[in-house]
Amino acid sequence: MFLLTAQTMRLMDRFTIEQVGIPSLVLMENAGRAVAEEVKKEVEPEKRILILCGSGNNGGDGMVAARHLMNGGYRVKVWLAGEKEGSEEAKMEREILERGGYPYERIPGRETQFFHDLSQTDLLVDALFGIGMTREITGRMREWMEKIVTYLPPRVLAVDIPSGIGADDGKIYGIAIPAKKTVTFGYPKWGHFLQEGARFTGELVIADISIPHSVDQRLPNDPGNPRSEIDELLTAAEIKSLFPSSDRFTHKGSYGHVFIVGGSRYYPGASMLAAMAALKAGAGLVTLGVPASLVSSMAAFSPDPTYLPLPEEEGHLKEEAWAAVLNEAENFSVLAVGPGLSRWEEGTKGIAKLVQECSTPLILDADALNLLARDPSILHGKKGEVLLTPHPGEMARLTGRTVAEIEGDRPGWARRFALQYGVLLLLKGSYPLIATPSGKIYLNPKGSAALSKGGSGDVLTGLIAGFMAQKHNLLESTLLASYLHGVIGEKMMAKGGRTLLSSEILSFVAEVMQEHRTL
Repeated sequence: MFLLTAQTMRLMDRFTIEQVGIPSLVLMENAGRAVAEEVKKEVEPEKRILILCGSGNNGGDGMVAARHLMNGGYRVKVWLAGEKEGSEEAKMEREILERGGYPYERIPGRETQFFHDLSQTDLLVDALFGIGMTREITGRMREWMEKIVTYLPPRVLAVDIPSGIGADDGKIYGIAIPAKKTVTFGYPKWGHFLQEGARFTGELVIADISIPHSVDQRLPNDPGNPRSEIDELLTAAEIKSLFPSSDRFTHKGSYGHVFIVGGSRYYPGASMLAAMAALKAGAGLVTLGVPASLVSSMAAFSPDPTYLPLPEEEGHLKEEAWAAVLNEAENFSVLAVGPGLSRWEEGTKGIAKLVQECSTPLILDADALNLLARDPSILHGKKGEVLLTPHPGEMARLTGRTVAEIEGDRPGWARRFALQYGVLLLLKGSYPLIATPSGKIYLNPKGSAALSKGGSGDVLTGLIAGFMAQKHNLLESTLLASYLHGVIGEKMMAKGGRTLLSSEILSFVAEVMQEHRTL
């Protein structure tokens, strides 16, 4: 499903109106009806509903919703925030209310009554501002919104996006109204998933308002957004098509061979988590390349992987270990490096050797990223396909920025890095982003705080590698693994939350895979 900026959404609206021929008032009618239907799911007819309408098209959507709710016998009060309507469509919807005998009131001069009504309402429909927010809210509107926030009822439903939130960046433009549910139109917007927008959006409902699904293929070029591909939000329906196939008449070699290189004296468990996840994902064989002194204890813990003892010193891999890894790498479907690897002065040389001499698809995670961060230009000389899987701290080290800067523009940093170095990049976080070498981004909406533990990322790396061994498509394997990992996080939150361990992620893999294969 497309994930849009405000500008791209406006282009789609304009094309639908001018080229397809669906009038703007029909789109507004569809939007308002969708809002009304969601309100009906939230409250019974006898509950009090206040619909706060701005002067633009967002307010017009609210007026349409009010009309449908009044027709359905709901107790609705409509309040308009301005003296005049700023769009022709909003003006027409207000005139329809008048001609149809539907009551409404204006806030200016009647603030006391408005705030009294707000304090008595059961549900607020926020139709004040839409996706056009680009500047700070000031003056009288700022004062009203500050007071509105103090009077908020238990349930707030936002129209398109919570008022005060930027549709492209998720930032609060001075002040914003938090929602429990947001009904957005056509497609989700970036602001629903970034910064404060992610917190203020609540449950996101995506309503079809009759924008044709093929409209993206016919949009005019946008000088402000020259990318040829539109970003996407991952959905369960799209993930279903990404599963690797299986057949009764196969053997272990049919499902690929994963090579995981990592482990050190202080972090022996990370590479084991990755190996077990790769096997759970369905890889036919998994080999763990770890410091030789760890092999006996790891093999005693699990006989499922095979083991390649590697030369070590002071608890981490020795320089000559990288030559051994390179010598073996061509025999594998995918090479994942980093879980539990540790950091040491000469480690960057080994990472450079792998990147520049290994043609096997390469996944760099954890300490492999921290070693790479000393000289990311290594990636310019890559021989094969490379995926990086940083969390925000690792991304900050890779780019020489702060974590706050990365979190302030997650899609921007992910996109720029992937474009600059021609790599796939999975930027972890509350909503993981997968950026491609062409600059397109996929956003994974799944996940929970149950995944916020050491070892969770190692499991994700193993899942990616396990799917890659079978699919031989690194992007699709990353999308599939990230989405399922997030779904597991949601299940874990419901069954124990943060009391569950990262190793317990593995116990959910089979269940979640089966559920999504058969959707």
